[in-house]
Amino acid sequence: MVLIENQLNLTDHGHLGQLLTYAAGLEAVTIIWIARQVRNPHRAALDWLNSVTEEEISFFGIEIELWQIGSSPVAPKFNLASKPNDWSKTVSRASGRDGELTETKKLQLDYWTALSERLEEQGSQVQPRTPRPQHWANYAVGRSGCQLTARVNTRDQRVAVQLALKDQEEAEPLFHLLKQEKDATEGEIGVELSWLPKPDKLAPKAG
Repeated sequence: MVLIENQLNLTDHGHLGQLLTYAAGLEAVTIIWIARQVRNPHRAALDWLNSVTEEEISFFGIEIELWQIGSSPVAPKFNLASKPNDWSKTVSRASGRDGELTETKKLQLDYWTALSERLEEQGSQVQPRTPRPQHWANYAVGRSGCQLTARVNTRDQRVAVQLALKDQEEAEPLFHLLKQEKDATEGEIGVELSWLPKPDKLAPKAG
């Protein structure tokens, strides 16, 4: 999901607050702030957010200009003012010394690409993610504090999906509500699931 916040003036604290509020409510993974000028404090804020959030969450600051050549129609020109530190380096970071993807990374990238295409074809409520050459991918499920993580193990040729309940107050009641539908859920999926209540433990980070 992509969230775009736009304003015609210079960036301000109010719009920064709105951007973060909307992003949290929508669980957006790509956040774009467009303005006439991205002020230095807000450029620094976006850079900081990119450095402290998970890899799949991206913040962009975009400055807009209007250009006209002769009597041609006025056209917008977008200038990148802030971007994730590792943007356009995902493939490079996963590459071998020769600058090319390893065979394992190629398999992972092919797998996530095929999965994204399948989700789109089926009109799944799970939104496809940008394929990356890595062994895991996180997906939003439309509820704060819940995260779906898919993993692929190319060595053992296994795939797995985990639903993590991270909200300290809601995790336990949600877990029991879901487990009440255990038989129906496993019947729909076609496999027996592992139900792991861990009230005193944090969910392990993917990767």
